[in-house]
Amino acid sequence: MASFASIRESAQSGDYFKFEKGENRIRLLTELEPVAKYFDPVSKKSVVMALKGAPSTLNGIKCNIRYVCFVADQKNGSAICLAELPGSVAKQISDLQTDSEWSFADLPPYDLKVTKTGDGMETRYTTLPSKSEAALPKSAQEDFKKKDPITEIVKKMIEKSGGQSVVSDIEDDIMNQPQPWENQ
Repeated sequence: MASFASIRESAQSGDYFKFEKGENRIRLLTELEPVAKYFDPVSKKSVVMALKGAPSTLNGIKCNIRYVCFVADQKNGSAICLAELPGSVAKQISDLQTDSEWSFADLPPYDLKVTKTGDGMETRYTTLPSKSEAALPKSAQEDFKKKDPITEIVKKMIEKSGGQSVVSDIEDDIMNQPQPWENQ
């Protein structure tokens, strides 16, 4: 299996998925692993923590909830990429899971069209199912088999950033905070 270091190296060469403006087509390959991420604009470093037990702020920096997973980037020849999905995309995928026409058990058996609009704090994502239920190409399936499990990737992200995997005695638990989509 690939090590975290090799995944980070390959991420720098294009195996880390980033949404582009306009339509992006992805296939989820793993379940979503939630993390709490804190980015310090002064040091330009992030601290990643397991979502359960993470504080809503860390040294005055607000928590940004991300969902880490592997995706096949369908715009890039089904390249297998590590992705951090924003909460709004995770919520829309969750809605599809219970939709009468698009429901699925663990992972959607179809591609997702995620359209990104706006910039900065005005960025918005719209997630729609795609009619395509075609299997991944053999080369993409083989590449995916070489990856570490997503739970191991997240654990290594947390360790590398100096975050904590489990925080038991923090009262201001982010899991008890309303999620962004709950205010709608």
